[in-house]
Amino acid sequence: MSAPGEGGATWVFHRGALGDSVLLWPLLRAKRREGQRVVLVADGSKAALAAAELRIEAVDAEQARFNRLWVDAPAQEVIEGAGKVLAWTGPGDPGESVWERNLRAMFPGADVAVNHERPDALLARQWTGRGGAADALVNPRGPVVLHVGAGSEQKRWPLERFAEVAASTRAAVIAGEAEAERFTPPERRLFAAIGGRLLTTLDELARELRSARLVIACDSGPAHLAAQLGVPTLALFGPTDPARWAPVGPRARALAPPEPSPMDCLTVERVHAEAHAMLAPP
Repeated sequence: MSAPGEGGATWVFHRGALGDSVLLWPLLRAKRREGQRVVLVADGSKAALAAAELRIEAVDAEQARFNRLWVDAPAQEVIEGAGKVLAWTGPGDPGESVWERNLRAMFPGADVAVNHERPDALLARQWTGRGGAADALVNPRGPVVLHVGAGSEQKRWPLERFAEVAASTRAAVIAGEAEAERFTPPERRLFAAIGGRLLTTLDELARELRSARLVIACDSGPAHLAAQLGVPTLALFGPTDPARWAPVGPRARALAPPEPSPMDCLTVERVHAEAHAMLAPP
């Protein structure tokens, strides 16, 4: 009889923000390249995107059998054939929760590891070095793409500065639905004036990023996605630590101050210089 974890499929459970989800891609890619069957259980759109990009299997975490893991009841569906189960539950979750006990019961004989920290760049770099590196995507005739949004206001570079970069590079400017609610009236007018477009789906976002010869974005999910799609990516950092949260990819670079600072510490001139260096022929 095989020991737990020997052979069998690898199942990965994750629910969370886009950036955290994409930081798992090197792990998923490495496992798939090892010839393993890989199954990702995640929010529907993130699961579908990973399946399409990584050629793995993906399952919507909202399926009833996975929602029942939260219920303190003995009857749980059993899934056979798993060798390894990796789960990320997020910070603050109890170590031996009902969900974790039920997960172990769902996968009898599997090696189950539950992580209570968010996936980060340290994990992504580890698995990049173990065969999970993304292939570089080169689009010499593609546009420069600016994604002006971020998960929090503190991580968003001033829109006025993005507008200056857009004017000098003739960049395509995009944002997500969250920015439609966060923009002030003057920002809405400026966003429209520079030709900004709001994207409503992950598929739209992936297509736009994949077409770029360079993506410039804040510390955000789109920056992580661009890097893992293999697109040259310049990520703008201020209050967060790029050592832990920088995008990981074949041509990803973080532009950050020497120590955590507000986003307006990054000047247009510095961003221009970094972007010019990344656009220069190798």
